[in-house]
Amino acid sequence: MSIPPNVITGQSVSDEVNTQKPTVTHGDLSQGDANPADKIDRPARPRINGQALQFPSDNMNYYMFFKIGKYHRVSWTEVGTLNNEASFILPLPATMIDNHRIQYQVENLGIAGAGGMMLGAASQINDNNINETLNHLMQQANVNTESVMTTVGAIAAKQAGAAGHGALAGAGYSVNDFMTVMMKGPTYKERSFVWRLSPNSASESERLRTIIQIINNSMAPSLAGIGSMFFKWPSIWEPEFKYLGEESRDLSLQTFRMKKSVLVNASFNYTPQGIPSFFGTTSAPESIEVRLDFMELEYWLKGQF
Repeated sequence: MSIPPNVITGQSVSDEVNTQKPTVTHGDLSQGDANPADKIDRPARPRINGQALQFPSDNMNYYMFFKIGKYHRVSWTEVGTLNNEASFILPLPATMIDNHRIQYQVENLGIAGAGGMMLGAASQINDNNINETLNHLMQQANVNTESVMTTVGAIAAKQAGAAGHGALAGAGYSVNDFMTVMMKGPTYKERSFVWRLSPNSASESERLRTIIQIINNSMAPSLAGIGSMFFKWPSIWEPEFKYLGEESRDLSLQTFRMKKSVLVNASFNYTPQGIPSFFGTTSAPESIEVRLDFMELEYWLKGQF
């Protein structure tokens, strides 16, 4: 294998001859099939100059497919169907991590809040009558003062400052703030993917440049409105993990699925080896490290996994 061409040596690069070994592993020997080109009847893919817009250009059994479309919201909980504006294919990233997090917070309910909590626990609340029940509980909390009055003395002592605290401590008491854990709800999932991509030819360098251009344009907002007073939302992304061997399979069944997302950060390191290195003829980087950070636009709720 020859040394990667760069501006110092002045070696040239052509589409017919591989001039360097890519640092990312996308050979099919490491991904399950010895010669998938003889087996795979590939479906339609995004194309540039008559060729599929994917990196690398050789066949991949396992890959990540990115669909990009206009922003369209059905409701606050659901994003509409994407009408594809662009799409491209990359190898599976080095890491595929799925995080599921629910947000909780410790809160001070106080006497009134604790009373409402006890009333709610004693009531039959379900999805059908929750609004009616909550209104009823609020009315009860306003008029039912007997339980509240039993603690007025303790609250007064606490509000009296140091003397009040001293009196309570001397008597062996402390005011109960009725701390409890409140569920705030699910969080929008965030995921990060990193690739180290090394072109083998001038055409692969051009493919990678075009993909980076698509990424930047698709994540950027545009101006709209009179006097450009408003921003228009950027494009929405729908990444998918795919397997295409003797039969096509959705890898999300064994890993995880992503809901429609926005790309919140994209970074491109053109010197991932710590030193500049470029092809002599095209001046394209020898390798590029790409990092994409996504945030999903829909919650994951019970029954959707």
